[in-house]
Amino acid sequence: MSKIEWPDYSVAVWNGCHKVSSGCKYCYAEAMAKRLKNAQWGANTPRPQTKHWRKKIAAFAAKAGRGGVRYKVFINPTSDTFEDHPALTEVRNDLLCMFIAYPELDFLLLTKRPENVCGMIPEAWRLEGAPDNVWLGFSAENQHEYDVRLPHAQGVRGMFKTMFCSAEPLLNEIKLAKPYCDWQDMLDWVIC
Repeated sequence: MSKIEWPDYSVAVWNGCHKVSSGCKYCYAEAMAKRLKNAQWGANTPRPQTKHWRKKIAAFAAKAGRGGVRYKVFINPTSDTFEDHPALTEVRNDLLCMFIAYPELDFLLLTKRPENVCGMIPEAWRLEGAPDNVWLGFSAENQHEYDVRLPHAQGVRGMFKTMFCSAEPLLNEIKLAKPYCDWQDMLDWVIC
């Protein structure tokens, strides 16, 4: 099980990231990576893949099948799937393309970079939509980041059946109201 309260499991495919906003100051993944010495933070640092991530996903799917349940699997809790980093292109493509093989799992992708999503997903997703078991979330730690990221998320809304907003770390109040009064049509749930 995941130590994060909203998914059932989490799988780190790679570790590391670079900071893009004020919420990054409180990044638990960076603190954990420093303690474990398994990743570096910064735009020009490596993004090491974790061992056995494919086997972990397969094991969660097998467990779900045996139990007749669906599990929510948070992908990349120690990085950002949509970070623009040259070392990630191939592994990200492999990751996204494998989701269709595991319909018994819901894969949760959370990003601080929703502006990158359209250019990084498989072309078939842009044309036909992502598999139903792929959820896209964006994080917003304050009103400014919510206002900046929401339009980018809305721009890919038609490609994802389920979308969400993670308001963590919540640094200031976020108003999900006018001019975004249609936010319920946009987001399926909000994590605080």
